[in-house]
Amino acid sequence: MKLKALLLSLMTLTTFAATATNDLTGTVSEMSIRSDKLNNDHIIYFRLNAHSTHSTFAKCVVKGASIVWELDLKSPVFQQQYDLLMRSYSEQLPVRVIGQDNVCNTHDTSSDQVFELSPINWNDLLAKPENSIENDMTN
Repeated sequence: MKLKALLLSLMTLTTFAATATNDLTGTVSEMSIRSDKLNNDHIIYFRLNAHSTHSTFAKCVVKGASIVWELDLKSPVFQQQYDLLMRSYSEQLPVRVIGQDNVCNTHDTSSDQVFELSPINWNDLLAKPENSIENDMTN
């Protein structure tokens, strides 16, 4: 009986840990680029039209689906991430964005930095006629 209780407790803890990060699916709705040479303040950030049925938010996120995502400009995969986001924005193709594990460490937040970014079914969507792409994204 103790073993069963221990296993259930372990499963509960791992389930909580898996949902402690932001994990959103949607299309890029806004891209913003800032470059301040004087203060060395350079940033690229974006927002998603999140699909609520395929998205989970960390407990500390204040604004839910309006969360602002930041790209790490020094990342070796920055250019690929930027290209993927621009294509999602211009062609309204869905992406999955997973945030950092430590987003809730300091306080409530309305932003996160990209940990993982990937396209969602782009080959299938691009092979379909134009009007059926919109139908697939809303379902």
